[in-house]
Amino acid sequence: MACRSRRLQRRMAFRKKLHTLRTLTNSDSVRASSIIMDAFLYISALKLKLELLKREHMKLMSHIHPSMEVKVQKVGNGFLVKVRGEKRGQDQSLVGILQAFDEIGLAVVQATVSCENHFAMEALVETVGIVALDVKAVTEAVLRALQ
Repeated sequence: MACRSRRLQRRMAFRKKLHTLRTLTNSDSVRASSIIMDAFLYISALKLKLELLKREHMKLMSHIHPSMEVKVQKVGNGFLVKVRGEKRGQDQSLVGILQAFDEIGLAVVQATVSCENHFAMEALVETVGIVALDVKAVTEAVLRALQ
């Protein structure tokens, strides 16, 4: 008797999950295998849409400042910031980046800048005081400075 009620409970739970899956994926199927296949196809389509959105985002971000590449890595208490790009306006770029560091509470510990064929900067920066920053915040500040 207990086995029957457990089986019935499992069956009801399975049907409820299938119904939820069917609702989420807008499936018209009735069979469990068809509902699962529809869900699989729906998830695959969502993954493709996400990939397309990521590409669009990267394309839009490259239009903000197409000639500069910014990479930021967390290193101990600070960050390693690398900026590379076209030579045009390197003085303004350098000053803007240093001002951005100052505005968000970062101090330059060590930096190397080259303007020979292209603009390149590699800087080791550390937080001043109690400032909670992450890689994304530093990257956005540098990108804003380059605009």
